[in-house]
Amino acid sequence: MGSWGDDPFDNDPAQDWSTALHECAPERRLALVLDTLRAVDTPHFVDGDLAMAAVAAAAVVHAALDGRRPTSPYAPRFLAAGEPFDLCPETRRLALIALDRVVAENCEWTDLWDQTDSLTEALRTVQALRDGLAG
Repeated sequence: MGSWGDDPFDNDPAQDWSTALHECAPERRLALVLDTLRAVDTPHFVDGDLAMAAVAAAAVVHAALDGRRPTSPYAPRFLAAGEPFDLCPETRRLALIALDRVVAENCEWTDLWDQTDSLTEALRTVQALRDGLAG
């Protein structure tokens, strides 16, 4: 995994996902976010790339709910530009579930961050996202 910071968008899988989200039709963006969040809600092993994308999706949800523009240059450009992003009622709940899932056992996310010596910072980032979504 290529990573250059602990922001949810500052790694290769998240950047690829963010680009795909930005480039898809605006009416399909919510479906992509929901699909990504739901994909990690499984008792089976969760691949690291999918987990990184789910954290990015949770960050998109947080930004949409909070109204703040993401500061990472790797965030979806439509969010950074302040374009509206409408969510459905279940989006916050799915984002919280996804964040809990990526740090749980049977998910490669923790192992990948541990290999970069940035696990502590990445865990703080996920916890801050979780706190923001729960609040």
